[in-house]
Amino acid sequence: MLKKIIPAIFIGAVICGCSDLDKIASPAKSIKNADGVVYAEGRWRHLPEAKVKFIAEINSVSITCNSAKMTCEEIQSFVYTPKNEPQLDKYLLYNLKTVYTIYYWVNDAIKAKKYPVADVEITISLHDNSAEKIYCEENCGQRSSSPSEVFNRLLLE
Repeated sequence: MLKKIIPAIFIGAVICGCSDLDKIASPAKSIKNADGVVYAEGRWRHLPEAKVKFIAEINSVSITCNSAKMTCEEIQSFVYTPKNEPQLDKYLLYNLKTVYTIYYWVNDAIKAKKYPVADVEITISLHDNSAEKIYCEENCGQRSSSPSEVFNRLLLE
């Protein structure tokens, strides 16, 4: 239910607020655990070391991790503007759903990954109340923490 409400609220805010994009807000960061399901929501923020910044500044994300299915479902909404993306002549609202496979769930830590063109990994820590998303050339989960292998790093805020 929550994962359906967040994009609806975000879309409503975009429709009502496109004349003044500074008034668009994402849901406050929240990470919760309920009966084997972890919910995380907020917005992605690029970390300074990101080599490629392709997530829109105006964004919203909802992540649901299910221990029974061993999957995390991420729903992202983005608003791209002609100001931030000069190739556009109007505003673009884009939604993206991605399903990740959980390969590590111990106590309050979850790691899940996806293998598109590059590896993508989401890490959620209930203990630290944090979530991170990284994009790697390959083998995110087995990386040696070398910054050269990570080309984008996002933090949930």
